[in-house]
Amino acid sequence: MSRLGKFVVAVSAIWFVVATAYFSHRSGLLGLLQLLMLPLFPCLFAAIIISFVCVFKEWRQRRWRSLLPLGICFVSIFISGVSVKIIRQAIFKWPLPSYEMVVQQMESGKIPVTAELNPIPEAKSEACLAYAVLAQKDTNGVLSVEFLTEVGFPVKHSGYLYSSSGIIEPRSLIDSRWPIRHQIKDKWFYISD
Repeated sequence: MSRLGKFVVAVSAIWFVVATAYFSHRSGLLGLLQLLMLPLFPCLFAAIIISFVCVFKEWRQRRWRSLLPLGICFVSIFISGVSVKIIRQAIFKWPLPSYEMVVQQMESGKIPVTAELNPIPEAKSEACLAYAVLAQKDTNGVLSVEFLTEVGFPVKHSGYLYSSSGIIEPRSLIDSRWPIRHQIKDKWFYISD
């Protein structure tokens, strides 16, 4: 493999490790990985272009092996995306029992919840990985609990939302606060702004 091909493989490997770690859980020390992501995007773009150049430059001499740097580049991006999904599921399953316990305490009235979305400091200490817990019980009796677990730059928050109705009402406060969301379990959503 040529030096350019080795460069592409090295950038692909670094991309895989840093991107998988960063996109799996953006908080604490892993938040510092965001600084590494800034130069990695142009490096990855350059590696993709270089890998195409390698194919045209080395095809006569190496034939199908000249496609190896390009293949490694795209496989590292794909496997990183798949790995992030798997790791995110594991990260959600680990603290889920503590989140469910907090929700049960709110539903039973042990932890009071108002009609306005407010921080619940006593719930924060019981919810694993959460740096903040916010809750509200609307006039219809629907309990919404936000477990904020990730923070990024410049102002990006992520976490999990429990909705006792199993849906997020259109034009509600929760709907406007969390434009990026997807359901991960019955009544549970991954949320991000």
